[in-house]
This record gives sequence, C-alpha cells and structure tokens, in this order.
Amino acid sequence: MVAKKKSTSLAVIPRVYGPDAAPIYTTPVGPGLTVGVLRREFSSRINSPAEFVRNKLHPAPCAADDRHGQRWAPSCHRHEALLPAAAPDLLTDPEWLMQHYERAVLHDQPALLLAVKVSQLEAGSLHGFWERSREFARSEFVEQRGLAAVLAMHVPSLSPSRSPGNTHVHVLILARTLGEHGFGALQQLDGHRMRDSVADAWRATAA
Repeated sequence: MVAKKKSTSLAVIPRVYGPDAAPIYTTPVGPGLTVGVLRREFSSRINSPAEFVRNKLHPAPCAADDRHGQRWAPSCHRHEALLPAAAPDLLTDPEWLMQHYERAVLHDQPALLLAVKVSQLEAGSLHGFWERSREFARSEFVEQRGLAAVLAMHVPSLSPSRSPGNTHVHVLILARTLGEHGFGALQQLDGHRMRDSVADAWRATAA
C-alpha cells in the first residue's frame, strides 16, 4: 500500500524551491496543474508556512538578502494576497498576512496550506494568464471557502538565470478561514480528495 501511494505522488525536493524551502508531496492532477499540501511536519522537520510562502515570492534571492532583518521585497514577476471581503486591509500585505497566520497555526494542525501550481502551456500574454490564475484562486478558494490565498507568478524566461521552464503561478491557500476578527475555522485541505474539484475549477476558467 505504501509503495502504491508513493508511486502516484511526486516528492518535491527542497532545491526546486530554494536551498531552505520546505519539501512537500504534490500530486499531478492534469496538464499544467499540480496540487500539494504543506504539512506541519515533513521528514522530521517542522515546517513554517511563512517561510514556504516567502520562498515562492523570492525565487532568486540575492546574496545580501537578510531574511530576518528586512521587510519582504518579492522578486517574482507578479504577486498578490487575495482575501475574503471582511478581512482586515492590513493583511493585503503578504508578509503581514503570513506573520499573522504563523501565529494562528494550531498546535495539532496537520495541514498548513494547500499549494496549487498552474502552468501556462499555450501561447498567450502574461497578464492574461495571471488574470486567469487570479480568477481561479478567488472563485474557488476565497469566495467559496472563505480562505486567504497568496499568488506568486514565476516567468523563468525573464529571470536572471534564464532557466528553462514554463511560466507558472503558485496559488498558496491558507488552511483557516479569515474574517474581520482574524483566522477562524480550520479547513480540511487534502490534495488527493480535492484534486477533482480543483481541476474542474481550473478548467472552468479556460472558457
């Protein structure tokens, strides 16, 4: 049973996201779409949702980047925090959002966030793909589930390293509802069980 489960999941190695990024298991759902869950503990390591999101917002940190002494300065192509309408305006800043969420994580919370990656497989404008990704995240997670999401767009062809790869957007969904009084109910985020609904929501934005 264990071998079969592992064969259907892709183990994402830390160096894919950066030298100190948290590893997760992701499940390929369809062309250009993967879903994964950042768990509280992975391979004997306690993960940090703020660190994970920061790594996505800073795909190419410079040598002088002091993560603990400076405010975040995202280096990805585009980014945004999407919030439920009642959430405090302060949390539209991804750094503030993640700092507050880090403090709100429950001690027995197994899943910290849902990580969805959507890739641009067909020719088209960057802003058009961004808007599609944004519509998908807002409709499926923010409006329907009351969850906050951080989006980070990576364009490898425009990065300093010019590394190969498709343009893609990381949609990082926090696991607790967010309202005017802060974080509330914990949502059961399961990448395997949610794969069909996530895939349907992504396909719906292609129309």
